[in-house]
Amino acid sequence: MAHLVKVKLGIVAFSIFTLVFMHLHESQFNTIATYTRWTQVGWEHFHGWAKPFTGWGAGISSEIYLEYDSAKQSWHAYAAMNNLYSWVAERNKNSNDLLLHEQYHFNISEVHARMLNDYIAKNPEQSEHDYKLKLSALRSEKNAMQDDYDTEGGHNLISDWQARWEYKIDSMLQAYAGDSGITIDYYAGAKIFFPSLPHFFGGINSANVAYRIFQLDKYDVSLAISLFQQPFGIDSLNIDTLKKNYYDGDSLVIRVATLESINGFPAYRFVAYDSSSNETHHHLWTQNNDFRYKLTLDHDGDTAKTAGYYDMASSFFRGFSLFNADPYWMDLHSRQGETISWSGPMEDPGPEDKNSNCFVFEDNAKHSFYRGPMFLDDGSFIMAYDVLQHPDSLVKAMIMIANNQVYSYDKEEGDFIFTAPAERLSSSLFEVSFGYLLEKDSLAGCEPFYYEQIVASRNTTSQPLDVALE
Repeated sequence: MAHLVKVKLGIVAFSIFTLVFMHLHESQFNTIATYTRWTQVGWEHFHGWAKPFTGWGAGISSEIYLEYDSAKQSWHAYAAMNNLYSWVAERNKNSNDLLLHEQYHFNISEVHARMLNDYIAKNPEQSEHDYKLKLSALRSEKNAMQDDYDTEGGHNLISDWQARWEYKIDSMLQAYAGDSGITIDYYAGAKIFFPSLPHFFGGINSANVAYRIFQLDKYDVSLAISLFQQPFGIDSLNIDTLKKNYYDGDSLVIRVATLESINGFPAYRFVAYDSSSNETHHHLWTQNNDFRYKLTLDHDGDTAKTAGYYDMASSFFRGFSLFNADPYWMDLHSRQGETISWSGPMEDPGPEDKNSNCFVFEDNAKHSFYRGPMFLDDGSFIMAYDVLQHPDSLVKAMIMIANNQVYSYDKEEGDFIFTAPAERLSSSLFEVSFGYLLEKDSLAGCEPFYYEQIVASRNTTSQPLDVALE
């Protein structure tokens, strides 16, 4: 009996010791905690001791806080991490992937702090009690989101869902930031949401088609929107023609090929796995009368095993819309004022003019991405024009020929608008040649005119779609 009592007392003593030790361990033996407001963190911000009896490599403790700014006489929310309760195991201090995972836990707290600030801004007359009730509710939402983040991402072990969560959290941060995250292309009339700033490039492809591309390489994927100009008529867009033109290869396996009609607007979604490169391509195709649009998410691996990337692609595609950009260019033209430096009838230069103020038709091909023709209320002609084939620094002058009239314009860097007054244009169809002259390579001879041609009429204008894919 005495032996049994000793065993029980030993168990009780050990339990008490364990509880006391755990409490002291949690408090770092009553060390005073420090806090770091939301920022890009490093392992130096994790001051806590690694937790015993856990298989995880790190943990971050972050919360939303509410403070009153007496100078501004307003309430403000912020996210901060408790450095003392944030820890990393020694073996993981060189793991950038794990640090990134913990950063996004911190980002979730920042998202909800921004939500509270948004609420305060929209309800500035509420009481402290009301703000604290909202704080409590958002803390609960934040904690639930933290759990979902770890569960779906497998504590950073399920790579596609970890990437999907990073995309989602960045998108939420962007939604509550000053920048909307919407990238707008006023040439093709397209809008697309990127959770981070994409980079832009353009050019002319091997099929002599001008393109503009916005691309973001992040989350172990490549996100992009490609805008193609096809002014001489666009082939019909359907699943069969897309399969034939873009997905006909021995190494390609089509996983998805569907027509997605959203608000009556046709778009074609493809998911194809390329076994030769071990890459999966998620594409959404659509077009209007002047442009073709291709949205892309590419990632390594077979899509059959990466549902998180499919979900990310769906979210990215939903952030795309088309709009009529003509009013933007008309307004810009009205603010720019007169840009024609010289105009006159089209004439063949005489021998004495060969060394100045003359040009030769050098190359009728794609050199630009443009929007138009557009006609103002008074019948004047404008066309937005972006040089793709040569650097802006090499362009000497812009040239347009319409109705046998030559118009010369000074070229400045950036967007350019061709214009011609209504009284010099035919009311019927007329041909327009437009392009640019480069700085001379020699002192003799006429300058080459790099141009392309369209047929325009004041009686007809293009009608871009104004429908969103949502």
